[in-house]
Amino acid sequence: MTTKLSKTDERLQAIQFLSKSMLPKDGRFHVGHIRVEADGSAVSTDGARLHYVKDIALEPGYYKVHKCTKSGALIDKVFELDTSEGGFPDYADILTIPNVEGFDVMLRTSDNIPSKVFTEVVRAMAKSTVNFNFINDLCNVFDDMVSVIVPAPTGNDDDLETNGPIHFVKNGYHAVIMPVRLV
Repeated sequence: MTTKLSKTDERLQAIQFLSKSMLPKDGRFHVGHIRVEADGSAVSTDGARLHYVKDIALEPGYYKVHKCTKSGALIDKVFELDTSEGGFPDYADILTIPNVEGFDVMLRTSDNIPSKVFTEVVRAMAKSTVNFNFINDLCNVFDDMVSVIVPAPTGNDDDLETNGPIHFVKNGYHAVIMPVRLV
């Protein structure tokens, strides 16, 4: 069942957000599909980041994104949740936000905002970084405030490092980005 979303469809931003964390040409089932749960939430991942939407107003199942632009999207429900075609990783633990103080950042693509946000996030981390393209993708979808939660560094006193996922949270949208270790 093909669904066409126009720029007036409230689900378009959710699909734009979810499609940013997919690798449709990869061939692995879990990185090429959006999973819509029975409760209306949806999730996508490319293995290094995970995007979650609390409510997308689509039937449960796996969806393929054929086209996604600023003005519209074309998606197809291709499998039911109980499909034997492939699986999706258990992601509930990844969405658990650590109990640490977060900070707010303004996302948008003008005025070098992606690089400013990247700098703020990396400065909050210890001996780690994140992929700049992931920050840029968030800036291409959102143009307002997002809360960032960086987990406390772990390790011994001489070698503290940010090992846990970095969380970007905004009104029913949740992006989780795995840190990259600096060698």
